[in-house]
Amino acid sequence: MRIWSGYGSDIAHWFTDWTSAWVAFLLITILLGLGFLEVRQTRNPQQPAQHRQDLTGQRPPSIGQKHPTEGEHRSAEQAYWERHIETQSRLDWVGWAALVVSAFATVLLILTFQQTRRQADAAVNASVYFGDKFHILEVVQPDSKTGQDVLFSIGNSGASTTRFLAYQTACTISAEALSDPYDRKLLRTKRIRHIALAPKREIEPIACITNVSELLKVVLQHYWIYVFGAATYQDTSNPSFQHRIEFCLQAHGGGVGDGRITTQQEECERHNCADDECTTP
Repeated sequence: MRIWSGYGSDIAHWFTDWTSAWVAFLLITILLGLGFLEVRQTRNPQQPAQHRQDLTGQRPPSIGQKHPTEGEHRSAEQAYWERHIETQSRLDWVGWAALVVSAFATVLLILTFQQTRRQADAAVNASVYFGDKFHILEVVQPDSKTGQDVLFSIGNSGASTTRFLAYQTACTISAEALSDPYDRKLLRTKRIRHIALAPKREIEPIACITNVSELLKVVLQHYWIYVFGAATYQDTSNPSFQHRIEFCLQAHGGGVGDGRITTQQEECERHNCADDECTTP
């Protein structure tokens, strides 16, 4: 598995284009419009006196007509307020529902814009990774004192050249299995190397130099070899943000054939990470 320095998972991953953002915006606009109409209905002004009806639903009586009794007035008033309270209760429920839906739509809109921005940034940023294997150069002279190069891979899967890419690597050969072979103190003593990686390019620098006799002990499963390192680089779209990636590989066992040493490799339990996943050094 390669160690990527992307943005990780996103709860809004199903929104992938501007169409979703516009749909959410229109939904909020419609809901706000409905809320405005609700307010207008609950604040309907009274009609002029000459057109106003009394609470019984009849126009004011003409001269000579019988006036409603006090009981009729009270019954009409009570019926009016019961209708008003019932209507207002329904409108309140509609208003709360519109508020909840509007809030949900607003959250979706924000997440959509964030996702769109991240996609735009990914289109211009570099993305550095470490390979999941190391290998050993061909043995020219199988002498116990011969220096042997151990190579690792580092690449850029992004769309732009890396900015201020720097890395450090180290190796440890041990007669015992190490629970945490990522030795930060050893790593700090190693030279910091600065390189620039073009988009879609991968290289294989030297991680360390060891000797054949120790590597043969690894092949015979007497020793373990650990290859690890870290790299930092800056975003293109946001230079103030610095990425950090780490890798750690281990081998125990292998074989020798045609002048080459091969090892049985796997990732360490920790320190194959990117950005926030990595432990602070």
